[in-house]
Amino acid sequence: MLLCVVCCCLSLYRIGLLLLGKPLDRETTDQYRLIVTASDGNPGGTSTTTVNIVVTDVNDNDPKFDLTLPRNLTVQEEKANVFVGQVTATDPDAGANGLVRYRIVNHPGLFTITENGSISTVVPLDREVRSQYDLIVEASDGAVDPRRTTFTLSVQVTDIDDNSPEFSQKTYVVNVPENSPVGTVVLRLSVSVCLCVRVCLCVRVHMPSCASYSYTEYLCD
Repeated sequence: MLLCVVCCCLSLYRIGLLLLGKPLDRETTDQYRLIVTASDGNPGGTSTTTVNIVVTDVNDNDPKFDLTLPRNLTVQEEKANVFVGQVTATDPDAGANGLVRYRIVNHPGLFTITENGSISTVVPLDREVRSQYDLIVEASDGAVDPRRTTFTLSVQVTDIDDNSPEFSQKTYVVNVPENSPVGTVVLRLSVSVCLCVRVCLCVRVHMPSCASYSYTEYLCD
């Protein structure tokens, strides 16, 4: 009796054993339909049967992040629950093995991520405390022993003008000689504002007879 099957991945022996000819990949082909023919060598002495083979899944793929999405993100300070950015990861495995979950690895108290990969702030951020975060996002599948992949995002905290200018002193007392000529420097005031910029106000005598003045504004490093 002769047994015959045509398939590049499987071999059928005379005793009826159907064996793999090479490893199968479910992500490439998830099922096969085989027609097996048996013949005794006599005319008309043949019979056929159909064998349907379903390739079951094993967890052999890591989640993969979409690298086309932006990695450099910005968020405004002083606001909570603000959208920061989006990540997406996929896993070609089947069932729970292909179900992707996300997690913030570092700074979980500052940022949160939803089940669809949307990242937002948990609390208001302060640029004067920290202006940039390297945020590590993990994608894992739903297997009992899950496979994991990480992705790093750069988050820049943008500034809002939340700092009032401050003089270096609360009170100034200046002695000015009488009959000082116009343009005499009476006092140089230093004012600090946010982003470490100082505004220098130079006060000059304008009219000595009535003690009026003018000032010139400078931006100082």
